[in-house]
Amino acid sequence: MNKLLTPIFTLLISFSIAQNSAVNITRIEGKGNAGNELELTEPSVQSLFINNSSYIEQPDYKGDYAPILVEVDDPSALVYGVYTVKIIPNTILGGSAQWVGDDSSWKMYLNGVGDTVYSDSTLGVSNTQIIPQWGLSVTVGHQAINSIGGNGYFTEPILSEMIYENNANPWLSGVVDTEYQMPTNWLRAGLAEIQCDVTTYPNICDDPCIYNDYMGVDDTQEYKAAIQDPWGPYRLVSSGNCNHEPVASNLVSSIGVSDLKYLMSVDVVFTDDTSKWTRCPVLETQDNPALSWDGNTSKQGVKLKPSVDKMGNPAANPIGPSSTNSMDANYISSTGMGWFPGYALDVNTGTRLNIAFGEDSNLGNDNGNDMMFNPTSNFYDSNNEAVFGGKHYVYVFRDAGCLPNSIDNGSMPAYDAGQFYMDNFTSTGQLYRMWRSCSWVGTPMLESGEQWLSSKAKLRLRVKTPMQHYSCNIPNLMNNGFPTYGLTIDANTGVPANKDVGGIKIYPNPASNVLFIESLTNSLKYNIFDLSGRLIYGGVLTGSLDQLDISHYKKGIYILYFEGNKAIKFIKK
Repeated sequence: MNKLLTPIFTLLISFSIAQNSAVNITRIEGKGNAGNELELTEPSVQSLFINNSSYIEQPDYKGDYAPILVEVDDPSALVYGVYTVKIIPNTILGGSAQWVGDDSSWKMYLNGVGDTVYSDSTLGVSNTQIIPQWGLSVTVGHQAINSIGGNGYFTEPILSEMIYENNANPWLSGVVDTEYQMPTNWLRAGLAEIQCDVTTYPNICDDPCIYNDYMGVDDTQEYKAAIQDPWGPYRLVSSGNCNHEPVASNLVSSIGVSDLKYLMSVDVVFTDDTSKWTRCPVLETQDNPALSWDGNTSKQGVKLKPSVDKMGNPAANPIGPSSTNSMDANYISSTGMGWFPGYALDVNTGTRLNIAFGEDSNLGNDNGNDMMFNPTSNFYDSNNEAVFGGKHYVYVFRDAGCLPNSIDNGSMPAYDAGQFYMDNFTSTGQLYRMWRSCSWVGTPMLESGEQWLSSKAKLRLRVKTPMQHYSCNIPNLMNNGFPTYGLTIDANTGVPANKDVGGIKIYPNPASNVLFIESLTNSLKYNIFDLSGRLIYGGVLTGSLDQLDISHYKKGIYILYFEGNKAIKFIKK
């Protein structure tokens, strides 16, 4: 090798390693994230609305945020084609839940070719396996079946994160849980426990014991530490009719049988795109029925006011003029329904979820009696009483229909425009079963000084879940419902998604004959290397747009290196 090129080549190798690309992964069947964060691709999410569906049949995940990690290890050795990765269960745990044990393994094969690679270790061993003949590396993790709080809950919290489109100003806030004996203490994680004292406090609402934690559930406050936003698992939410608790006293037993092992990672999206809004029940969150809108609606009961359209207008047909979702149009209830300005997704399965929200009818000054999801920024009123923006609590329900044998016997289906809830809330038995399906609760408010829905916002709630059997809404099983994934290796694999580096842009990429280079800097020197570090060509940019003839180059991957330590990979096809 030319010694003069060695320093540049060393830099290019470092760049190449840094740019190793994780490949997008498609979930074919099964579920679970093996401890990884998950992030669906935008086309995959949009397919829900294009198809007017409650399920993404085969959800696609961004490469770095997928259930398994497949990376380009050697771009020059890539073999184009469609690959399948199957988890091979050995021990199966959890009874009907069918969690994959840590002694299980995996295999990967190139479809239509028959070339198969088997894992060289079990899932319980943290390992990245290089597959040199394909130019890939594969990491299949494992989330152990462990316990939080000693009760065998199989999820662990990762994070909560609110993301605003285009880095807009944060316009959402909320009631973040505290440890004090006051209404802001609405999550019962920890070890606080005192005896109730009926003699001293004949009114239970005055007794500090109402702030006791749920012992043996999240004693070490792992969820409280990881989920910093004003959201929490339904299993940990406070209940009562005293101090603005999100759950009413008559539903407390639904919390007791709720199970953290079925908690899922979700996205809750807020958007002004009304075609993506969620039709849902509107619930009363006033503690005292006498102060409800009709003087008779109990806390967490459906407000049987006239349903509203998306503009908040009472309507016999509350669909509104801008709905394009056929599910919304298939069900009409003249009372009790409004619209949540967005949607919720289970990112583990690609399932759209049902939502309910509340409002306090006695807080008209905080939009608590208009059947709309529009909390204010007022934390307290002039009498220093908590109003929490009108108490627009949010409830996200899992798809219990795809897990019928869960110990909580939940009953809520995937998104159905609120039909199942509205058809069944008058049945006490079904009401309890529906609330056993509740997974996440939020207490959002408007950020002071900000405008409601001023930008799209996405709340990411992430938990670790073991790999598990899942075959719901999957028409053609190829692995008996156990986790199976697909990926495609083609000419674009390994090319950075961002083709604009430091004001320099190249296109098209891949290219056949001519590569265009745009730059904000004239007279910029550049060199082209192949992946072996051999100098192919060198030159100087003559203007803001240059054309480079690559018609005589061999097919493969090349690196454009510009002075100033800027480099971009491109493919000659």
